[in-house]
Amino acid sequence: MAYNVSDYWKKGYWNWSKVYKSNYGKYHTNFCLKFIFENIGCHTVNKNIKVLDIGGGMGRFAIPLAQKGYDVTINEIDAELIAFLKKEHPEIKIMEGDFNELKNQERYDIIICFGTIKYMEHPIDRVFSNMQSCLKKPGRIIFEMVNPSSFRKNIRNQAKYVTYSSEYPPERVKAELMKYNFKNIKMRGFAALTPPMRYD
Repeated sequence: MAYNVSDYWKKGYWNWSKVYKSNYGKYHTNFCLKFIFENIGCHTVNKNIKVLDIGGGMGRFAIPLAQKGYDVTINEIDAELIAFLKKEHPEIKIMEGDFNELKNQERYDIIICFGTIKYMEHPIDRVFSNMQSCLKKPGRIIFEMVNPSSFRKNIRNQAKYVTYSSEYPPERVKAELMKYNFKNIKMRGFAALTPPMRYD
């Protein structure tokens, strides 16, 4: 398994709906969506552009992409999230199971992976190798990693309520990407603190 769902949250069940609807969740989702759309490349939006969202959860990135016209597939391992997607968003394709264990023959123009790699038990080189194997040429991967030296990570260490399996400094990530002939186009940090916001 890439991760054990019960290991997400040491204090109990991780309520994804509650997390995503929180101020922090909305801020993080909007930040990541902006980054995705800024870096999705020169691909013209149409039904022929295939996007794979690894660990796509409830579809917070996949649904906006599908609404823009992309052909989106979510890879997900959590049975409850899969059931939610099938019921609420039947238009979204689903690839069930651990991404690093699947023998997927499909090829995608874009692969996105946010909030997932940090829970994978597989080494980062295997993750990038698997991404490369199902990526078209030319293609792009857009993903999020936890920086072990980040302020956000240090706060979580103090709180002691989240278990991460994979943490790599940016230099290591760049080196691993180069092994698989990926070229780093853009890297950006994410703020740890949510700015004041109002939701009516």
